[in-house]
Amino acid sequence: ERVLSDASSFDIVLTDNNLPGISGMELYREMCEHKIDLPMILMTGGGSEQIAVEALKAGIDEYIIKDDSTGYLKLIPHTIESTVSRHKDKQLRIKAEEALKKSEERLRGITSSTFDAIIMMNDEGEISFWNEAAERLFGYSKEEAIGQDLHQLIVPEEFIGAYLEGMEGFRNSGNGN
Repeated sequence: ERVLSDASSFDIVLTDNNLPGISGMELYREMCEHKIDLPMILMTGGGSEQIAVEALKAGIDEYIIKDDSTGYLKLIPHTIESTVSRHKDKQLRIKAEEALKKSEERLRGITSSTFDAIIMMNDEGEISFWNEAAERLFGYSKEEAIGQDLHQLIVPEEFIGAYLEGMEGFRNSGNGN
């Protein structure tokens, strides 16, 4: 319990599956219950494939079979480095996803409260975003508009030629109004 409460001072957990009073799998489950996010390498001398599969399915990062004939001791430093590196990459990805989610929520809040129509399209001219004000102004629901060609939905007929010419120039050069 003391180790779990002071887990922030550790970078990784390297443990045998057979510990006094607890298995490595039980330790991992306790870490999960306490929301301790550390990479874990589980080692076992039993070499059971079933334990390895169970451990990896549960979320344990790596599994090492303690077999002197394979030279497993020489693998441990590299396994620790790669496991810690993958875990840091995962944490960065999670933080980036959280930041993106917050940004999307802010954008959604801004675009849903404005009286101005906000429409976004991809580089093919298909509508990718359509706010509530655009629904009110143009009479199409978001579901009807998303994925449609912008020019087919809202560009007046007399401007379609110029619009298509402009889109073609944009596709070729990446530049345009």
